[in-house]
Amino acid sequence: MSGENGEKRRELIRNAGYFIHTELENTNDISIYCIGEKQNSYILQLVHVFNEEKHRREIENRAESVQKMTARYPSVFLRYLEKNWMGDNGDFQTEFMIKMQYGLSMEQRMMEKGLTLEDVIQIGIKCAEALEACKKCGIPAKSIDYRMLYWIPEEGWKIGFFLADSVEKLVRKEFIPPEWIQNNIYDKKSEVYNIGMLLYLLMNEDEVPFLDICQTDEEAEEMRLSSVKPPLPLYGTETLKKIVRKACSARQERYEDVRQLRDILEKISHMLPQNWLVSEISGHSYRDEEYMGDFNEEKIDNKITVDEENEKVSESKIAEKVKETKVATPKEYIKAQERTERRKVKEEEKRAREKVKEEEKKKKQIEQQLKRAKKEEQKKNAQKNGNKDRKDLMIIIGIIAAVILVIAGIITGVKSSTNNKIYSYIDSRTYGTAMVELQELYESGKNVDKAAEKYAQSCLEDREYKRIPAAVQMLSEEYCETNKEFFENMIKSMVEDDKESRAYDLLDAMEACGGVRAEYASEFRSSMEGE
Repeated sequence: MSGENGEKRRELIRNAGYFIHTELENTNDISIYCIGEKQNSYILQLVHVFNEEKHRREIENRAESVQKMTARYPSVFLRYLEKNWMGDNGDFQTEFMIKMQYGLSMEQRMMEKGLTLEDVIQIGIKCAEALEACKKCGIPAKSIDYRMLYWIPEEGWKIGFFLADSVEKLVRKEFIPPEWIQNNIYDKKSEVYNIGMLLYLLMNEDEVPFLDICQTDEEAEEMRLSSVKPPLPLYGTETLKKIVRKACSARQERYEDVRQLRDILEKISHMLPQNWLVSEISGHSYRDEEYMGDFNEEKIDNKITVDEENEKVSESKIAEKVKETKVATPKEYIKAQERTERRKVKEEEKRAREKVKEEEKKKKQIEQQLKRAKKEEQKKNAQKNGNKDRKDLMIIIGIIAAVILVIAGIITGVKSSTNNKIYSYIDSRTYGTAMVELQELYESGKNVDKAAEKYAQSCLEDREYKRIPAAVQMLSEEYCETNKEFFENMIKSMVEDDKESRAYDLLDAMEACGGVRAEYASEFRSSMEGE
């Protein structure tokens, strides 16, 4: 999406009374944001629509169908709270707005808490339930991607259903089954592949199958599209690893449909110990035979309903159409265990590098301590040598001190007079004149911290936000180091007043100053943008 169109959408959101926490997706067809008011946050999607009666009806009907589905399955989907046209001014193109229940994105959840074994299993179950619900409600949905997964406290994982026609183009290619790419076939087994590959990447540090045994990403992709069985993912229990691998294997080896996959995931989730389920998936691999009890994957595989039996004919026709590419198994097929060992080596190398850095840090600290000790010694020696002429020196110092006191009195009087004049202008809201006086005092080398602070605070109270950056730039580094809250309150007040652009102007001015102000600005900007 062009920057101009993106800014136009952001402006529409601001005009509607929201501020943007995070931009989650942005293409020509659809934009997805985490937005907020003063008390609540939401997920907002904007869908680009040609402003013609036909297209408007299509998107409205689709939104209504999805809203009914999400209301019918509230434990599976984010709730649709509001839908409306945004920026509808009769132009050739317009935007359709959907406001949804707020949830943490997959990325935000992983940054906050990490991903547990239970999370992975529940994601698989919820994805299966979502695809089943879409079928029952007659809503086409071919793939689920990371960006559609949201975590809601007290409710768990949910699916955020989007409306764009080209949404499938946004799906990661790894989630798309071989038969779809090769022969434009997508059926119930293709849905199994989608969920299986999603879980595979969650259990394999987001690394696609075969990447370790291929020279390039292209070669790994070629093997994925072949009939070669992928290696087991790195983490999880042995049973779960096998289930996930089966789900994203060749068509004839997969589960019959997502319902079957869901049933298996639910069964093993009830068999595993709680301390396993709440542990992070990354870095853990368990032998789970003792907990599986009467678990029999093959028995579940062989459950065939009447409907499935009737579909055997169509399945055979598909099998005739599918022409799977045969790729020879590499001579040196690296097993999961070997991959794990290689990762251990990398981790050891990382720890070694961190140890070297820590030692260098300690070395610098020692050097700094030695420098301070040397300075102290030099200071003592200077004091010792100066005692010889102490009497004469005291007389001279007395004379100099008297002169300094006289001069300081004069300067203090001038400064006090000047500051009082500036305060008077500020109190009378004569900001232009106050800034001129403040600028002259600052350029003459005087400390203007108190006056600049009062000026900025007064401008904030009067919502004269555009005047604040100039005053902030006059503050001393010493003042800034002990008054972080002053800057934070400024930014917070502007954002709460829906004046984000002015907040960004202030951040830019702080960054231009360098030093601690630039550090504060970077921190505040990251907080505003949700990074």
